[in-house]
Amino acid sequence: MAKKKSESTQDVATVTFGKVNVKPENIRNIQGPDFRSIYSNNVAFAMSIFDISFIFGEISGSEGETITVDQKVKITMSPQHAKVLAMVLIQNLKNYEETIVPIPLPPGISAAPTPPPQKNGKSHESNS
Repeated sequence: MAKKKSESTQDVATVTFGKVNVKPENIRNIQGPDFRSIYSNNVAFAMSIFDISFIFGEISGSEGETITVDQKVKITMSPQHAKVLAMVLIQNLKNYEETIVPIPLPPGISAAPTPPPQKNGKSHESNS
């Protein structure tokens, strides 16, 4: 069964590409036929010199000290795109907290920055 295409407007920052300023009102998003909405409460990261991958999953259970994560989708992008994504995500979280409610972090999770990864040319992977 074919899904109906729908349009949406996102609250994103203005970005300059060369001489063109891309503003939210100049972006038209159309959901493709394979568009899916996925819930995730776990994300793993993998990176190389050329790209960064986000592997989104859902924690489905645990046994002893082992947590089972059902991986749902992997999204890979350039480091530049990932950096812009991080900037837009941070701004949207600030807007959320200013207009709706502050987001408390669970005990044991700090908002302090983590140390930079090792620069040995190897692929790094982590979970959060």
